[in-house]
Amino acid sequence: RRAAAEVDAECRATVPWWDGVDLNPGNVRRALDGRIVLIDVFCMDGAALYAQILEDAAVVSDRISGTRYVLDIPYIARESTPEEIQSLRDALTASRSPRAR
Repeated sequence: RRAAAEVDAECRATVPWWDGVDLNPGNVRRALDGRIVLIDVFCMDGAALYAQILEDAAVVSDRISGTRYVLDIPYIARESTPEEIQSLRDALTASRSPRAR
């Protein structure tokens, strides 16, 4: 818990669209050997991040170096249609073009 709090504090200060520690029941699991393990405990605010991409993707490209994986946040797969995901991809691609700058 202490290590997670330290990572959370650092990321709140340095990671755009940081959303904190996620200890929902689905992230607490039991390993095959019986140990309790935590998975996927840190999260970004996917809804706010994706809204910003659609509003002005250049802001995201400027604040996050290497936006290659920005659409890999699980939120997008759970909450978006294929058309919405394509709109996000298109907005990011357009923001990376030389004419967009």
